[in-house]
Amino acid sequence: MNPIPYTKKIKVTQTHIDTLNHVNNLTYMAWVMEIAEEHWKSTALQQVIANFAWVVLEHHMYYKSPAFLNDELELSTWIKDYGKFKSIRAVEMKRVSDQKVVAYSETNWCFIDQKKQKPAVIFDEVVNPFFEK
Repeated sequence: MNPIPYTKKIKVTQTHIDTLNHVNNLTYMAWVMEIAEEHWKSTALQQVIANFAWVVLEHHMYYKSPAFLNDELELSTWIKDYGKFKSIRAVEMKRVSDQKVVAYSETNWCFIDQKKQKPAVIFDEVVNPFFEK
């Protein structure tokens, strides 16, 4: 099965810039979290969203090239892999003007039952909307 990516564009503003005049590392992490949540909420079944959630187990961020004020970035995310309780989500951030990757991340997420606050088995209805058949 091929993952269906979710994509959006962001324009770098002054609030994203650090003292070195490029996008702050924590801003990239915030974008990883934001696009993951947007993808989940826009794609997953409402009944699944109401009863289950994801928690981060670990992040791996690879900074490739700095992004600067007024750069337009294209963020893409997809489910790279999943198992019984965990899923690896990738996020790629490219500068639109030259298509250069500025950052890439992989996050290991654990699927949880919201009421029990315990890991839950990832069932077909959870992952099917995120993959081509």
